[in-house]
Formats: sequence, C-alpha cells, structure tokens
Amino acid sequence: MQLLYPATIDTEEGEFVVTCDDVPGVLAFGDTEAAALAEAREALGAMLLHMVANGEPIPTPSAHGAGPRVAPHARDAVKLALIAAVADAGISKSELAARLGRDEAIARRLLDPRHASRLELMEQALAALGQELLISSRAA
Repeated sequence: MQLLYPATIDTEEGEFVVTCDDVPGVLAFGDTEAAALAEAREALGAMLLHMVANGEPIPTPSAHGAGPRVAPHARDAVKLALIAAVADAGISKSELAARLGRDEAIARRLLDPRHASRLELMEQALAALGQELLISSRAA
C-alpha cells in the first residue's frame, strides 16, 4: 500500500496553504512551504484514519508529476496498511489475536484507528498476515 499523495501549495495572506485533491479535508498552513508540508503530513494521516474509522475507503493516490507530494507519518501509514491487510484477509480480531499469540484486546487496539499502536507490534501483525513492511526514503 502506497500512500503518497500529490499536493497543491498556494499562498494566502502571507501563509503557505497545502491541500490534497485526492483526500478532501486535508488543509494545512505554515509560515514556510516546509512547515506547511509538515503540517499536511499530520492532516493527511488524521484524515485517512478518520475515514477508516467511519468505514470510508482510503482514496487511491492519483498519478503525480513533478509537484509536491505528501505522505502520512510512518506510524499512521503502517496502521492503515494493517487495517487494510486484515480486511483483505477477511479475518476477525480474534483470529488476528490467535495468529499473534496475544489477547484479543491487543488485536482490537491494533485495529483501532484512534489508538497509537507500537510500530513493532503492527509489523508483527502484518507478518502474521503474510505481509512484509517495507520502508523507503526519497529525496524531499
């Protein structure tokens, strides 16, 4: 799952404003372009998690050219990938817990978009679903 969305940067009354056309509701401001893009990462992660919590699908990022792009923070991206992987596998929270050898309460928290789960536990859950977590970096 790749969550790298094209962004639009405008200026309004001396502030930089970032929006993502693919994800309505993402709106971030900053005194500098870099600050606005950093705020957009927060806004994007929050909006995607909010959408999942409300049963809405995660929008597919549109093709992007050379313009700016925004991705949610790593913890949010992994949480979204885990929720999608469990849905794709069609398994219950208790089945996920059994695969992890953990209590069902842990599986519930792992799949709760509002809970800040530990990265290593989310990675273990993905592995239990036959998924591999890959991290990449790119020039900003």
